[in-house]
Amino acid sequence: MKKKTLSVLVAMAFGVMGAGAVIAAGTGPDTVTIKGPAGKKEVVFNHKAHQAKAECAKCHHSKTADGKKGPYEAGKEAKCSTCHELGKPSDNMHKNCKGCHTEKGGPTKCDGCHK
Repeated sequence: MKKKTLSVLVAMAFGVMGAGAVIAAGTGPDTVTIKGPAGKKEVVFNHKAHQAKAECAKCHHSKTADGKKGPYEAGKEAKCSTCHELGKPSDNMHKNCKGCHTEKGGPTKCDGCHK
């Protein structure tokens, strides 16, 4: 009896957490178009698919008063290009995206994202 009750409670907890994740995942835009540098194609980023797989803080963060990376603050998201220089292989977006894609099996070649 205790084992069955525990199983039900665990299932309910995962159901509640899952519902919360779905609600949180629905708060951002479906897609984000990231302009490429001169001569490079833009990236149409499927934000909806990515937010279903990762917490917002995996990509988003705040900026501290001294200009350093701070913790994620919901509702204060800004365009990445506000602070990050885009379009260079060494930029933070490429490092973050390619690192995660390497880890999780996403595209890592230029034409995988810049279509």
